[in-house]
Amino acid sequence: MAHLVTEVVTLVTGGGIGAFLLFLLPRIKTTESADPVGEGCPMVTVFLKFSAILQQRQQPVCECEARQGSGVKHRLRSALGLLLLCSSPPSLAELKAMDKFSMSDVAGQAGITMEFEGQLDIGEIEYTDEGSLAIQTISIRGAGRDDLFEEGYQAANGGTPFILNVTDKFDDVKLDIDIDADGELNLKFFPTSFAAPVDFRITTEAWQLRDADGNPGAVLVDNFSMDAIFTQVWASIGHDDTLGADRLNLKMKIGIDDLDMDLPFLGLGIRDFRMTGADYDTNPNLLSANADIEANIYNGFRADGGSALAVDLVSMDADIRVGAIELGGNSIGSVTLDDLSVRGGSLRIYGH
Repeated sequence: MAHLVTEVVTLVTGGGIGAFLLFLLPRIKTTESADPVGEGCPMVTVFLKFSAILQQRQQPVCECEARQGSGVKHRLRSALGLLLLCSSPPSLAELKAMDKFSMSDVAGQAGITMEFEGQLDIGEIEYTDEGSLAIQTISIRGAGRDDLFEEGYQAANGGTPFILNVTDKFDDVKLDIDIDADGELNLKFFPTSFAAPVDFRITTEAWQLRDADGNPGAVLVDNFSMDAIFTQVWASIGHDDTLGADRLNLKMKIGIDDLDMDLPFLGLGIRDFRMTGADYDTNPNLLSANADIEANIYNGFRADGGSALAVDLVSMDADIRVGAIELGGNSIGSVTLDDLSVRGGSLRIYGH
């Protein structure tokens, strides 16, 4: 028995409770017995007495508790419960209750980040009312150019292009997803490198009207092509106390280097459309190449009090230039909007 006790103490103090239990289990008889502690089951006696030592109580507490049962199984359950609850190895001694503020420091604090690259091609998008409008052959990918906003990088970047990774993929972009303490969902698209913008190209073929039978009608837009960059596209979904409604808030810093399209139903062509920040003409650089736009989108009300999709243009600051307006294939001039500033624009969209 003395040898057995020595072996048990060595296992628990040196190898831990897990080693002690592995040692113990093969030696315990699983048949029912009405024998009191110490009669016909010396191992249980040792186990119970050792439990009493760990919980720093008198030995009779455990023995009395064990005697209330009628067999080895009951005594083993009592001993295991006391051993696990009352023992205090270092790993258990360090467990502490955490309040909600402490939990917020370790759970979900950092949010999620995703990096993306790829190309998107869509054969056709069709909106149907009685007739329909079909937008054909849509493509979203990288601009594949390193000369976007050339004046900016020549003046402010030592002649080094803003776009360093020239590909035909929409890439070098990441998305941060966070839910803040106010319960607002924040989606933030921005470049993987703060030294370079995200470049992209959007192209389509004909925007065509069709009758109810699907026969083609007028072509509104054709040969649409836009090369652009952005440094920020942020979306927040949550409650706005000023609006008194849940809303999607958009904040964008986006610059269009070149946009071309035809308007066949008017016989017009738009060439070299460009949109930059309001001070790009006097201070060309990466930041000023982007126009600042903020908008709120939410469930609002129209003039008669009914529900409508509300789009509020909170602010827009930009310079806009159209290099050439073509009529019948010939240029009739250019247009410039300098220091364009829009505040409080409002649009309501609903069915009729």
